[in-house]
Amino acid sequence: MRAGADLVDRIDGFAPPELHDARRGLWRKLRHALRGVGCKDADDVVDMVLRAVVVAHLGEEARSRERRARRSDDWYWRAKVTVEEQVAKLREHPIVRAFPFHAVEYFEPDEVRCPHGRHRKKCEGIRRRLEDLMTLREPAPKMRVLVRRVAELRHELHSANVDADLRKPDEFCSPLPAARYKRWTVPIAARGGRPVDELRRYLMLTVIGRLTESGLSVEKSFEYLQSILAFCFGRQVDAATLERQWRRLPRGERLGVGPPRRPPGRT
Repeated sequence: MRAGADLVDRIDGFAPPELHDARRGLWRKLRHALRGVGCKDADDVVDMVLRAVVVAHLGEEARSRERRARRSDDWYWRAKVTVEEQVAKLREHPIVRAFPFHAVEYFEPDEVRCPHGRHRKKCEGIRRRLEDLMTLREPAPKMRVLVRRVAELRHELHSANVDADLRKPDEFCSPLPAARYKRWTVPIAARGGRPVDELRRYLMLTVIGRLTESGLSVEKSFEYLQSILAFCFGRQVDAATLERQWRRLPRGERLGVGPPRRPPGRT
């Protein structure tokens, strides 16, 4: 899957682990459907969809942090922030390899220092931030929360004496194989009561436009978006509801990212 293989692995890191096989089948099915309508760059289109899923997840994480910060005047949230900070410190300790809430897994003694001369935990963290920064450099459409996140990432890398404009992720350590422990995912917080939340809106304005431009019908594109939300984010929303919400978005937002009507004769 070329460059998309890394994106698939990143999605597996936050998506429901029990749906791993369903996700892999979804990406294969989408690629096959695109080739079936004559799309010559099907692999690139699938890579774009994978990248949009990762960007949407990063935006959701950033919004969750901001929600917690806004509620920090309440005693419960202050206490929760304190606990999370303590947990974060524990997870960042140089000899802690993984901390999936129910268990702590330690690095072996010879793994604590990486080949680059750093604590491996720090080296992996730098790589992850560089990967996130590369993913977020051209988010379209722009999300203010991600613009702030880009600034945070650059500041964190600067604090680690890493030039974000010159250094590449592959100059730093990738995570060690995770075969010895079960993946652990955190449910996405707070769904809110708005008809279209930011995660769903972002995916509508990126995924739907690219799929329809590549030859899929609007109806079929929303069926794929329904599967993406279910398999990657654990959100159950039927395709017809998603399409109705998309059509209620301001016309100016939909123009240029997808046709306002189903193209005749397409499947």
